[in-house]
Amino acid sequence: MAKRVSKRVLVLECIPKSERKNEAAILDHFLRMVFFDRRDTVTIYPVTGKTQLINYLDKKRDLDEYQFIHFSAHGESEEDSLRLPRGHLFAKDLKPGCFEAKTVSFSSCAMGRKEFATQVINHTGAENMIAPLYDVYYADAALWFMNFYYLVLDSGYSPVSAFQRVNRMLSDKVKGGFKFYYGKDAG
Repeated sequence: MAKRVSKRVLVLECIPKSERKNEAAILDHFLRMVFFDRRDTVTIYPVTGKTQLINYLDKKRDLDEYQFIHFSAHGESEEDSLRLPRGHLFAKDLKPGCFEAKTVSFSSCAMGRKEFATQVINHTGAENMIAPLYDVYYADAALWFMNFYYLVLDSGYSPVSAFQRVNRMLSDKVKGGFKFYYGKDAG
């Protein structure tokens, strides 16, 4: 039987500090206002390079306490990779099974394509994956994910129901075409 984890979000902030765009801070500040009595809902992990990120994700015990893993990064759709401050991250770089039974979100341009989703889910064991199909504005992605996490963490929505509701609410306002993959449907 799988261990039940509390509803917590690990945000892996992979955007270089020099760009002065920090989606992790936006999500953290918003969710801290909503959950003022549960300050540990969001954990931010600043990523400086590929090796550092892989070493962190290899420590399964660090991931066990999170239900949601959120990557804030630039997507490289031609390569099916995330662009990090130093290096590129491919699905095959991740430890097999590292996201088992978790919802993994990519706030990264064009990472919602089936090829990338299939690689991530099959390699990591993620239960679900959410990502935009197309290029997405930084602020649009932050707005979309603030609503999503609010619904799953505070309002009792399942990831599927929260995804559907946020897409209905924001589809004509937010660029990017967000896509949801169930683990069993990805491959």
